[in-house]
Amino acid sequence: MILPVYVPDWQIGDGDIEHPYIGMVLSHVLLLETDSHHSEQDPEQEQSYGKFGQEVTVTGVAEPLDAQSVYAIGAFPTAIRGEGFVLYWDAPAFTEGPVTLNGIIDATDYGRTPEGFPEVTGVVTSMELATLLYANEDGGGMNWAPTPGHDQQFRPISNYPRCVPGAGEAGAGTGSSPHLVTTGVVLHLDISAMEPEPAADTTDATQADAAGGSIMTIRLFPDYADTVLWLHGPVTYADAKLSPALVADMEAWEGSYYASLDGNQAWKSRSGAAQFTATGSELAQRLAKELGDGFVVEFHSYEPGSSRQLFRSEQHSRNPAAAEAFRAMVAAEQELKARLEADQGGGVGWFAYGPLSGAVIDPNQHYPGHQLNPVQQENPETGL
Repeated sequence: MILPVYVPDWQIGDGDIEHPYIGMVLSHVLLLETDSHHSEQDPEQEQSYGKFGQEVTVTGVAEPLDAQSVYAIGAFPTAIRGEGFVLYWDAPAFTEGPVTLNGIIDATDYGRTPEGFPEVTGVVTSMELATLLYANEDGGGMNWAPTPGHDQQFRPISNYPRCVPGAGEAGAGTGSSPHLVTTGVVLHLDISAMEPEPAADTTDATQADAAGGSIMTIRLFPDYADTVLWLHGPVTYADAKLSPALVADMEAWEGSYYASLDGNQAWKSRSGAAQFTATGSELAQRLAKELGDGFVVEFHSYEPGSSRQLFRSEQHSRNPAAAEAFRAMVAAEQELKARLEADQGGGVGWFAYGPLSGAVIDPNQHYPGHQLNPVQQENPETGL
């Protein structure tokens, strides 16, 4: 499902939301603005002067929030729960149950939503620069307002520019009257992109893996190993043979995780934890696509309250070299396990394994040049 989300230029400028780009993962509290929210104002004026963004029809279930326990503007704070998302709505009256509403979704939640209200996560699939015609109202003074009778204009872009001509306050600086003002950007957010691809039952897949079947499980998590890929141990990016773009994004994700922790290794913010989860899910999905239908990618975020996610593609590998590299690693591990079992001869004992050389050292064997210590020397007379 695609949600058109309006983000004003000032919200990007103050750093609450990074400069958007296509492919970006956004996790943010979203609000639904409806005309009924401003019912005390002139509806015609409201339609022309304050409605930034693109109108959308939202179908969901309205759940009233306790107005006494949350800080919100409206007298009837309400959550609208749809399929895969939840939006905050200042309802004009007590509303509960199934609803269909026309309005604009925006991300300006500053002081307007209850603390801890759920975020919506999705991938930006396209975006449009939003502009509106402004005119001076007092003959060259500082009072500017949208020109009545002119609709917003939207221009497709691939990323939000660092410097946006005409952005910000309409009256800032000099300019002819009227002139176009960049008000912000509309992000088309694909919330379904964060869900695992439709696939066979991944529980069966992991069971087949454990039983020695053809499905292999790759785990994705950062743990100070200069990689986020794990089989029986960490897998280096050089050995994984993944695409350079995916490797770069994994490295950036690991770096951002460490930067999101304080000195006690705790999350600095809830938004940082949520972003870690969203990006990890996206990377797990991309990894599953590169490896193909013979693999399951497991991701269990460090974010409190998160659950394990399993990703498996229904398609053949998009990166055969990577799929073959992981198969070779799994085969080598199985061969090593069989060799260790054979070296033990079915008995009980202990051994040492050198992971770099692949050597298995059995202390019960005498190797050339190996000298027993005095306690271990045999008595030639007793044979002990």
